[in-house]
Amino acid sequence: MRSIGSEMFQTLWKLEKTHDIEKLITEATKYRPAFRKYLDFARRVTAYYIEDQYPPGPPIEYSKKEIKQSLETVEKIIEEIKVDSE
Repeated sequence: MRSIGSEMFQTLWKLEKTHDIEKLITEATKYRPAFRKYLDFARRVTAYYIEDQYPPGPPIEYSKKEIKQSLETVEKIIEEIKVDSE
């Protein structure tokens, strides 16, 4: 199985700097539709960044449970990419 990275580079995917995880996951789904399951998570994580960098008001506090779940999801994504690249 070819890796998602090699497929994107072979089709001349133009990389751009972004903090928009939803945009990255959306792009990845073109090459690996299974990543679609991470779109809701990607929206949430992108919102964390936006809220931190451009706060509309007082800081938002996240529970330890929510942070732990987010980190676990990130680890799953990383593992899928690693397995896919082997």
